[in-house]
Amino acid sequence: MSYQILDRVVTKRIEGRDFLCFGTSGIDQFIAADIETGEVQHILTSDQHYLTFTNSTLATFNACVQATIESFPFYDSESEFGAFDAAARSLRTRLSAIDPAILQVEDFWDSFITDVECGDFMTEEIVEGYQPGDVPPHSR
Repeated sequence: MSYQILDRVVTKRIEGRDFLCFGTSGIDQFIAADIETGEVQHILTSDQHYLTFTNSTLATFNACVQATIESFPFYDSESEFGAFDAAARSLRTRLSAIDPAILQVEDFWDSFITDVECGDFMTEEIVEGYQPGDVPPHSR
């Protein structure tokens, strides 16, 4: 699960609703704001469009992204398995304090937190040149 901001906003009309797509989340996937409600949705656009709730507002989406960045690094390859679970619990608590509605769906944030819990975000796999035992990137 990843998030990349687009260079420019793309509009899409899906299921009779208008969206401003401002980011991607993998191949054929967008992060977009519903123009009418302001909710942020995760849009899968392969053969057919599939919408799932991501955040209540663009502001809460941005705050969740910022909180995730501030929480990094989560662990490294020398971490005990318990560190994976602790990082996921901490992230879930922090993000749900920003937008409690994210706990009611299993999509973007739930998938990301599950990936953290499974050990998919080891610092050395994300930060080029990082070795276990190095000073974490945000502490420099």
